[in-house]
Amino acid sequence: MTWFIYVNSLDPTDPASYIPVSESTAVPGKYRLCAIQTVPQILDGVQRPVIDNKLLGEIIQALEKGLDSEHVMLMVVKGSSGSGRID
Repeated sequence: MTWFIYVNSLDPTDPASYIPVSESTAVPGKYRLCAIQTVPQILDGVQRPVIDNKLLGEIIQALEKGLDSEHVMLMVVKGSSGSGRID
């Protein structure tokens, strides 16, 4: 399994919204999708995550509960303006 960083705030179900990382690191805090861990696939010559229904459910549950899970890491967004700044 590979960790992928979420880099696009538009669609967390789109594999193109993620890039692979070489090593997972803990992200302090909760509340916003940071990274997912899953098997990689090659789409248009680029490594992207496989987002199956099980992982999609885990992403939704982590975001709803505001808690990291086995394959989903969240991060704190500073302030309530939605500016995207991270603590």
